[in-house]
Amino acid sequence: MRLLAPVLAAMVIGMIFFVGWANRARLRPIWLAGCLAATLLALYGAQRGVIRFQQGLRLSTNADTAFTGLRSEASTDFPLHLGRALVSIPPNNQPGRVETPKIGKLEFVESPDRHIMLHKIQSEDQPDRWYSRMRQEAQQADRSEVFVFVHGYNVDFAEALKRTAQLSHDLGVQGPTVCYSWPSRGQVLAYAADEATVSWSAPHFERLLSDIHQRTQVHRVNVIAHSMGSRAALEALERIYLKSNQLQANGGAGKTIHQRPIHQLILAAPDVDAVQFETRYLNPLRKLSQNATIYFSRSDRALQLSAGIHAATRLGLAANFLELLDGIEVIHIGSHDLFGLGHSYYGTDPVVIDDLSQLLSQDVSASDRPLL
Repeated sequence: MRLLAPVLAAMVIGMIFFVGWANRARLRPIWLAGCLAATLLALYGAQRGVIRFQQGLRLSTNADTAFTGLRSEASTDFPLHLGRALVSIPPNNQPGRVETPKIGKLEFVESPDRHIMLHKIQSEDQPDRWYSRMRQEAQQADRSEVFVFVHGYNVDFAEALKRTAQLSHDLGVQGPTVCYSWPSRGQVLAYAADEATVSWSAPHFERLLSDIHQRTQVHRVNVIAHSMGSRAALEALERIYLKSNQLQANGGAGKTIHQRPIHQLILAAPDVDAVQFETRYLNPLRKLSQNATIYFSRSDRALQLSAGIHAATRLGLAANFLELLDGIEVIHIGSHDLFGLGHSYYGTDPVVIDDLSQLLSQDVSASDRPLL
């Protein structure tokens, strides 16, 4: 009993601090789109207020939908699962950090005062209502804009939401934030499966881009696509480009090609064949985005491995050949991650985040951004 009393006292004190800090945690709503994964029936642990999903996704409050790394069997009439998520950012979160519990710090469960937490997912089965709310939020913001993030390989649904929230917070996004979550398996050894799936998801991202552009009528749609997610973005633009050309060839107005759906397109460490980018994607990108920026690093170990697998140079390793092209800015990130893969600098390096913030908020050209 003597041993038990201090333990109980520590638990009570811990709960008091937890409640106090929880009230100060900042909550950031995230719009969900293209959560192209099979939904699961959840097992409820009602006494604990926790929903436990397959593959370990746990939420601290109710959610009506969960997503895996499998492809969706959603209706072909509207293939996207839409919804909203609530993600909390701890009050002292450092830029570029998605804090999770660490055993070395004796942290065994998530706490909103120390970790970025996913609290709630709410699906939306009425697309008109989803886009209407997005339009209203964009109109109420200081800048009429929508920020869209497309994650890369080996990212599960919860991780995608947390990274999107962290980016939105660190970049100071004013308008609605959209997480486009294609069904990555979220497994290191599932590279081939993710590679096939990201191309499969491109038509859905095309639909999302077109709908945001047409239904919300916001002035700026800014897109950051990371790694393999860059393929979904580029293939979506290619599809819009080819459809517009076909429309013009058939005597149509070809309006889509003249109304660029993307204001700022940022490809961060793109896992894309460099030669294929130049021959296949370059024209659609220049036609359909007002501004395009590519961040690359010759020290990116993940892309070095990808280059070996494909026997082809990746754009995120050697984009410098594009430096002289009008409408495209190329930023080289030097060696900075001595012990990691050097592949996630877009969201983890505070200097890169500051550079992205200037680009997105002020449209400052690379030559006038002294940070990199």
